[in-house]
Amino acid sequence: MKKNKKNILIIGGCGLIGKQITQSLLSENNFVFNVDLINNNEFKKYKNYFFLKSDISKFINHESIIKNAIKNLDTFNNLIYCAYPKSRDWGKKLDQIEHKDVIKNFEKQLIAPLFFTNKIIKYFSKNNGGNIIHFSSIQGTNQPKFHHYEKLNMTSPIEYSIIKSGIISMVKYLSKYHRNKNIKINSISPGGIKNNQNKLFQNRYRRDCNDKGLLEPNDLVGIVNFLISDSSKYINGQNLIIDDGWSL
Repeated sequence: MKKNKKNILIIGGCGLIGKQITQSLLSENNFVFNVDLINNNEFKKYKNYFFLKSDISKFINHESIIKNAIKNLDTFNNLIYCAYPKSRDWGKKLDQIEHKDVIKNFEKQLIAPLFFTNKIIKYFSKNNGGNIIHFSSIQGTNQPKFHHYEKLNMTSPIEYSIIKSGIISMVKYLSKYHRNKNIKINSISPGGIKNNQNKLFQNRYRRDCNDKGLLEPNDLVGIVNFLISDSSKYINGQNLIIDDGWSL
């Protein structure tokens, strides 16, 4: 273990949300092992940064990811899972979805996290415990506000709601199942993240929030830092909603 700083395995640390989290963790001198399909050149200047190109949605890669993380970090006791792998046909409306695409996305976004987390828990159980953070969504706790999408070429897919509610249930189940092992497991459910959405959608979304509307990825850094800190020691099995009041 690198002394005095946290050793963190992050899955999807170059994505829309993951990039900001990785940047924050590195700036605080934590040691970060990032698993993604594409690296970020901005991170290469950090001596406390390690990268592995690997597809987390392929179960065959899970053991090698953990072995590489241990090799580079000596050991680790934090997992942040924010990968968001999607099939090519992701984002279809309800009357357009196809059986094969739904199955693919369930495997990528729900089943893969479950099996990878199980492996991480086995490792943590042998190494004095650990801390796991998964990313869900407000669509995992509330149904979409369908009027936000009217007459727009966009939607919130039904499989997304099912997957994200599944992540929350998985976190609660695993937290209780593995009690008394010093393993903390929580999820974060962000509101919508600004990513070049249609202006009409942004305005509609804003009217259902309190102060800001769509969030910036950087708005989630604080809650991640809190959950990996000792200040959240007894927060376990919880889903923390960060959505500027969208779900009220």
